[in-house]
Amino acid sequence: MWEHRPTVFLFNVSPFPRCSQCVPMPKAFPRCSRTLKSLNLGHNGLREGGGRALAETLRLNSTLTSLDLNYNRLGEGGGRALAETLRLNSTLTSLDLASNGLGEGGGRTLAETLRLNSTLTSIDLGDPVERYM
Repeated sequence: MWEHRPTVFLFNVSPFPRCSQCVPMPKAFPRCSRTLKSLNLGHNGLREGGGRALAETLRLNSTLTSLDLNYNRLGEGGGRALAETLRLNSTLTSLDLASNGLGEGGGRTLAETLRLNSTLTSIDLGDPVERYM
């Protein structure tokens, strides 16, 4: 659903039909990358491949301030890819990664990134027990 405000787009695709083979957001993302402020992709089953694709797409964005990726099963690889993108990001202030099974490697990479990123002020890692995986 697109909601247009004078210079702000809010893009919410949660819940979105599950598809383990498809990652539609890189196609939609460039359309609004100059004005998008908030993106909710929670409960979309993006998994590791989707996390990597989103991380690559986010490298091009300089306006996003809020990103919700809860319950996407991003795993360690998706978590690492997003964490590395956040090292370069200077606009994101709120990030929800609850229940994604980031694992030890994803968690460590994210912790290292948080030492370098001075704009992220809110992060939700949710339930530390990875029972949702």
